[in-house]
Amino acid sequence: MAKNGYFQLDLQPDGSYIILFPEEEGGEPINLKELTGYLSGNGFPGPDLSMLSTALTNLDKEKKLKIGGPVDFFVNETMSMDISFDRMKLTCRFYPPSEKGSPLTADAIISDLGYKGIRFGIKEDVIERFINERNYCTDYVLAEGKPPRVGHDSKIEYFFNTQISTKPKTNADGSVDYRDLDLVSAVEKGDRLAHLTPADPGEPGCDVNGGSIKQPDVKRDKLQFGRNIRLSEDGLDIFSEVTGHASLVQGRVFVSDVYEVPANVDNSTGNIQYDGNVHIKGDVQTGFSVAASGNVIVDGTVEGAKIHAGGQIIIREGIHGMGKGMIIAGASVICKFIENAFVRSEKGSVSADIILHSKVDAGDSIQIKGKKGMVTGGKLRAVRTIEADYIGSEMGAATELEVGADPGKVQRHQELQKQIAEMEADVEKLKPILLTFTKKIQSGEQLDPKKQQYVQMLAQQMKTQQTKLQELMAEDKKISQLIQDNGTAKVIVNRTCYPGVTIKIGSASTTLKTKRDYCQYVYEAGDVIAKLK
Repeated sequence: MAKNGYFQLDLQPDGSYIILFPEEEGGEPINLKELTGYLSGNGFPGPDLSMLSTALTNLDKEKKLKIGGPVDFFVNETMSMDISFDRMKLTCRFYPPSEKGSPLTADAIISDLGYKGIRFGIKEDVIERFINERNYCTDYVLAEGKPPRVGHDSKIEYFFNTQISTKPKTNADGSVDYRDLDLVSAVEKGDRLAHLTPADPGEPGCDVNGGSIKQPDVKRDKLQFGRNIRLSEDGLDIFSEVTGHASLVQGRVFVSDVYEVPANVDNSTGNIQYDGNVHIKGDVQTGFSVAASGNVIVDGTVEGAKIHAGGQIIIREGIHGMGKGMIIAGASVICKFIENAFVRSEKGSVSADIILHSKVDAGDSIQIKGKKGMVTGGKLRAVRTIEADYIGSEMGAATELEVGADPGKVQRHQELQKQIAEMEADVEKLKPILLTFTKKIQSGEQLDPKKQQYVQMLAQQMKTQQTKLQELMAEDKKISQLIQDNGTAKVIVNRTCYPGVTIKIGSASTTLKTKRDYCQYVYEAGDVIAKLK
C-alpha cells in the first residue's frame, strides 16, 4: 500500500531534531515547502534549508537531523485544513506528535472542524479511517458539500399535426395549385390535444459551512390555448370541446370550426378580427382589414387591404396591393400573384407565381414558381433562398434580391455584445475581492459570521455571473456563425436573370451588367458569384 513520506519532531534535552520518513510503495515524497511551513509554525523558523533539501533529495531511509537547541515544550498531533474555493470540499492533512505530545481523537477532530465553521457533510468514516491508520502528510477529505440537484424544464407533447406543409403542389403542366392545400388537422370533440409534463425545480445544495447553494432555474411552460378547449382538473391536459380542426400558433393551441365569411369583406361585413382561423369565400376589398390569431384563407383576391395572421395566409387568386396592400403572417404566405404590395412571412416562406413591384420579406425563403415564375421590380429579402424562373426584365426594371443574415439576429448580436462586455467587467471586479478573502482563509484567519456570509454571497454571485456569461457567449457564438455563414444563402435562377438586377448576399452585392441564364448566385470569398445550377 502506498504511503506518503512524512516528518516528526523529536525534542530531546540535548537539542531539537526532525525525523524524516521516506515514502513507501509509490507514495508521495516529503514536500520541502510543507516541511519548512510546519517547522516555522512550531517555533523553528530558521532551519538550514540546504541541509533539509539535500536530505530530502537523498532520502532512502529514515533520517534524523538537528534543527536547534533544546526547548521546554512539546508538540501535539495536529491537522491542517484546506477549503476549496467553492467551499464544497474540506481537505485535511495530519502531522504526528512529538514525544509527550497527545494524539488527536475523533471527537477532537470533529470539535476542531466545528470551531472552524465546518457544519455540513462531515465524513466520520474517513475520520475513523485516519484514527486507525495514522497516515501523515496525506490528504483526507473530511467534509464534502452537497451540490444542487439539477431539475428539468417542463415539456409539452401535442397530439395533433403541428407540422402542416404549406407548399403548394406543382402540376404536370408546370402550373401551381393554390386551391388544393392540406391545411387542416382535424379533431373530434373530446380529443386530447396536448399534455404538459411539469418542470422539476431540482433541489438546493449545501456547502461545507452550511451555506445554501441555489439550483439552476428551469423553464416552466404553461398550456396556452384559445376557446373551445377544456383544461383538465390537474392542469396537465387540454381537450377539444368541439369537432373542428386544431392548429398551433406561436405556442398557443386553437380549435376552431372556422369563422367563415360567405362573400366579400366589404361594407357588408366591416373589418374582421377573430381569435382563430378565418375563411373568406370572396375578396378582401380596398380599405378593409382582416386580423386572425390563426390562419387566413381568401378564395378570391386581396385589393388594397391589410391582412394580419398569427399563422399562415393563403390567397388563392392574388394581391392587387395598389401601394396600400399589406400582408403579414407569422408563418407562410401562399398566393397566385403579388402586385404593388408589402408581404412579410416572419418565420416561414412566401410562394407566388408572379411578384411585381412589391416589397417581400421571408424568415426562410421566397419561391416564385408556376407558368410564369417571374419577379420584376421591387425588393425581395429572405434568410435562406430566393428562387425564380425569371428575375428583372428586358427593360431593366430595378429589382433587388437579398439573402443571408436575418436583421433580427444582427440586432440580437449587438445586444449580446453589450451585455457580455458589461458582465465581464462585473466578474473582473469580483475576482480580486474573492482572492483577498481566500488568502485570509488559507492563512488561518477566522472571519466573523457577517464576513463569511458576505464572501459566500460574492462567490455565489460570481458563479451565477459566470454561468450567465457562458450562456450569453454561447448564444452570441451561434448567432455570429449564422450571421457570418452565408454558405447556404443563395439566389436560384431557373431561366433568366436580366441586367439591372442587384443581388445581395450578406455584406456583398453585385448588379448584373449582362443577362445570365440557368445559374445560382452564392457567397464565396467575400463576393457574390454566379455558378451553374
